[in-house]
Amino acid sequence: MDHFYLYDNESEDNLKEILQPYIEAGLVSYHFYVGKNQHIASYNDSVRNYKFECRYMAFIDADEFILPHNDKKIMEIVDELLNDNSYSAALVVNWHCFGSARNEKADLSKGVLERFCYRSNNDFEDNKHVKTIANPRCINVVLSTHFSSYFEGKIPINEKGVFVSNAFTEKCSTDKIVINHYFTKSKEEFLLKKKRGTGDGAPLREMSDFYKLDRNDVYDDEILKYRAMRQELQKSRGGIESAQQINQRRFNAIIGTLSPLILSANLSLFDDKNGIFSGKIHLFLTCWAVSRDLKTAGLNEQDTTFFEELSLKCLYKSLLAGSVEIWQLQLLIDELPKILSCKYSIVNDIKETVISIIPQFMNYRRMQNNWTSYKQLDYLLQML
Repeated sequence: MDHFYLYDNESEDNLKEILQPYIEAGLVSYHFYVGKNQHIASYNDSVRNYKFECRYMAFIDADEFILPHNDKKIMEIVDELLNDNSYSAALVVNWHCFGSARNEKADLSKGVLERFCYRSNNDFEDNKHVKTIANPRCINVVLSTHFSSYFEGKIPINEKGVFVSNAFTEKCSTDKIVINHYFTKSKEEFLLKKKRGTGDGAPLREMSDFYKLDRNDVYDDEILKYRAMRQELQKSRGGIESAQQINQRRFNAIIGTLSPLILSANLSLFDDKNGIFSGKIHLFLTCWAVSRDLKTAGLNEQDTTFFEELSLKCLYKSLLAGSVEIWQLQLLIDELPKILSCKYSIVNDIKETVISIIPQFMNYRRMQNNWTSYKQLDYLLQML
């Protein structure tokens, strides 16, 4: 994982102070989140604010660790599985529940991974739970800590490429990737968790939860070996990138994507016979959003402004190219208020084109008897 979006729900253990070096290095984005039961709200906030920063976003808790198998990176496995299916929006990953290793007390001189190396058998019922690694641009709304709703035409799959319709799979499949879930830890630590309550409004934990999930059936230290391998690789690369290096890398990616399109995007006569704009609304929205973000991050304002406007011109050409997928239109509609606030002449062209497209989708929703979406589109049309 390249970056962590950490939501701190009113902790009292100097968490931000501990994380400060990582925040300054650009590795962690930290949010202090106020209020009770903010788990799902914080997930939706991360999608809303950061969906254009991440290729993929994993929604996991502090007691969960993603473990890819066969010495592969997480990104490699997710790419491999999602790129095989154009409808795929997310990879859902099963748990391996780790037990207390029969520890009554909390030995905080060691880390969680070192202290708890015994887990449940693969067929343990709770291992059917999933967590999600998603393309955040495809997320409509995060529904629970385990599962999300995606824009129409996009689906979540497991590592077998099978569609998963809710927070559980029929069978636990962990051949390629798994999430190590350290739910119980020691009995002393679980008692503190029980006292603290849950983060999503679920009923308070009971000791029966501890006894149910305190499974110590299989010795498994694979994650320690994986961590050691990743640490050595990180050292060979010279350590963690600075925030400035990360931003420059993002800007270079925008240049590489948009520079070949400069002439085509500025031509007054539009012809997309080669398909260079068709079906790429999501790509140009991403370039636009990242350009805006880099401008506020202190990169050259003239350059970032140029690519922000160019992204919107390419977005307009993609709308003109037709064959607009529903999920990309939904993504565009979500970002439309921000786009309309931009002071570029192309913005009005985008607005008029969206106005001309919406009735087609309203008719589609009417034929589906999807009156909620129909009314939302009608409301948007009236507002525009």
